[in-house]
Amino acid sequence: MNQMWIKIQSFLGIESTEEQVLTAKLHMAYGEIRKAEAKRPSLSRDFDLRLVNQLQSIPMEQKTNPVWQSRRLQYAMSFVLLFGMAFVLTQRNASHNSKTEESAGVVGNTRNFQDTNTSVDVSDSYRKRILLNELKSQSGSIPALQSMERYYRETGRLNAAEEMESLRISLK
Repeated sequence: MNQMWIKIQSFLGIESTEEQVLTAKLHMAYGEIRKAEAKRPSLSRDFDLRLVNQLQSIPMEQKTNPVWQSRRLQYAMSFVLLFGMAFVLTQRNASHNSKTEESAGVVGNTRNFQDTNTSVDVSDSYRKRILLNELKSQSGSIPALQSMERYYRETGRLNAAEEMESLRISLK
């Protein structure tokens, strides 16, 4: 209504004062705010109070600290793992260094078969004859022994290569 009065005054040529203009703009702003509030869903007056009461009635769960998240336990487990790895590595190196000469599966004149338990003992002439007869009966034994000898030489297992060479020479 106030806006209309200002428009009528400007049409009639009556000068409006700043107060009237400001009042009219305030009325327009309040009107827009009311329209915006009318568009929003309205909540009951005691909604906030009911919401607070419901939130207070819900029991709060206390934060539990699982065992595996404990720093002390993590450090202890890391130490045990490190100690175990060190133990395994030292045992591997100790057992690797204590082995006697590597063998290609055939043991010549040795008395200790502990590290080569799958080797064939050819120190006995009867067993050696049986092995040589078996190798002679196979058609591809000499090329196989040559390729095994070459493989052992390339990989640095010279003792095994010498065993293969001695068997190959005995077959000729």
